[in-house]
Amino acid sequence: MTDHAERYARIAAAFDRRVVAVSSGRWTNPTPCDGWLARDIVGHLVEWVPGFMSTFAGLEPPTLVARATGLDDRLDPDAIAGMVDGMEPYDEMLRSSGHYGPRFPIDDESGANEQNRLLAFLGRDPNWSAP
Repeated sequence: MTDHAERYARIAAAFDRRVVAVSSGRWTNPTPCDGWLARDIVGHLVEWVPGFMSTFAGLEPPTLVARATGLDDRLDPDAIAGMVDGMEPYDEMLRSSGHYGPRFPIDDESGANEQNRLLAFLGRDPNWSAP
């Protein structure tokens, strides 16, 4: 198996474990994406993101679903390393698509690790928590 295939398999397995761990009552929990429920995020990731990311950006999608359901939402640091840097050149195109909000402000003092940088780039508050 190639390095890319192994990385994809690892990311997909982590995503699968999180989806399977969601109890039936938590699929309607709100998410950091205003107006979206946990099930909407999973549907979006499964149906739209993989094709877009691989076709237009050459990137593999992260797993951004767990926080709304109370599960561990930490992403594999190796899987997201450099992702924001790779997306930066596409900033205007991504925002004009309507799928990303304005970049969420974040600074080094608030814990700008790779995961927080990615969430902030996507227009999401890295410190959001489920109600």
